[in-house]
Amino acid sequence: MGGAERTPDPGPDAVYTFQIMGLRVVLEDGRELGVVADVLRTGAHPVWIVRGARELMIPAAPTVVKHVDLAAGVITVALPAGLEEL
Repeated sequence: MGGAERTPDPGPDAVYTFQIMGLRVVLEDGRELGVVADVLRTGAHPVWIVRGARELMIPAAPTVVKHVDLAAGVITVALPAGLEEL
């Protein structure tokens, strides 16, 4: 039996880190940014390291993460202004 079968449900609007690793990250317009390669723990919200054409650090905050579809393996985000340019 693997970890997912023994892990309690994290609750509404929550996922475990192991569930998001490797998921594709896309913008609301469908443009793909890359995949979740790592997670940094911070005081407020975790920061996802997304690797694609370039590496982005995306805060896993409710205002940024719009939808997590574990079955499809896709996370939809709305990036704060200027984040892609950093």
